[in-house]
Amino acid sequence: MSKRLTGAVLSAAMMMAATATSAGAADRDFCRDYAQAALRQVRGALHHERCAMHMDNVARWSPEFRDHFQWCLHVSKDTANDERDARHRVLEDCAH
Repeated sequence: MSKRLTGAVLSAAMMMAATATSAGAADRDFCRDYAQAALRQVRGALHHERCAMHMDNVARWSPEFRDHFQWCLHVSKDTANDERDARHRVLEDCAH
């Protein structure tokens, strides 16, 4: 990943985290699982050429564990699950 794209991903993740409140934020174990699942989804999307055009949200499709983990720590479990579901819907549409 280029330094410019990495910077954009980190900036986007930090902006999302800044707007979220820490009250009700997900715990570290949940976020570790969330980030691992996110990486599996990213790898799955990368294996299907048709998915590439749907990966324009750099924060959602970051290949970096840390990006997903840190973002998750600042949002609720419901918000993290919504994001996981959004990636899942994209994969269902483009990978099949």
